[in-house]
Amino acid sequence: VEFSAGTWSRDSLLDGGFPMLRLFAPEDAGHPWAFLPVDEAVRWLDQWNAAEPETLLAFARASAKDGRPRDALATLARLDEKKPKPPVLKSSQELRAELEAAARPAIERLAPLVSANADGAWVEDFLVFRDDYGLAPSAARLMQSFATLRARQQEKADELFYAARNE
Repeated sequence: VEFSAGTWSRDSLLDGGFPMLRLFAPEDAGHPWAFLPVDEAVRWLDQWNAAEPETLLAFARASAKDGRPRDALATLARLDEKKPKPPVLKSSQELRAELEAAARPAIERLAPLVSANADGAWVEDFLVFRDDYGLAPSAARLMQSFATLRARQQEKADELFYAARNE
């Protein structure tokens, strides 16, 4: 199985709206699955599924610090569901504000490009943005704009994909 099958699966889940997903792809990964970072993946799942708001906040902070804003944003959304008490709530709001500030320049740059859709030059940048900041509340309008454009183009895209596949 080519590595692209794993990235395709991840991208399909992203397209489907799954908030919390991560592709573990170590540089030295080979064919034997036994050497894959299963322990790292289990720790990641365990931290994200923590019951304690403080543990979720710590994981969100660590994720943001480690350059994984998607993990941080998804964890903050999960933390909100727990209705944390004021000290944790204040810290989570501060972290969300930092992530929103980091997302803002890309949102401002991409929003008119997606709306205009004059060419496909913006697509790769958008996909990188979506991977990192697509869960940011301020990105909701941009994400909806992309979803609308995609829905309009889906029938033709499927037609072209299957024609190419049949070749």
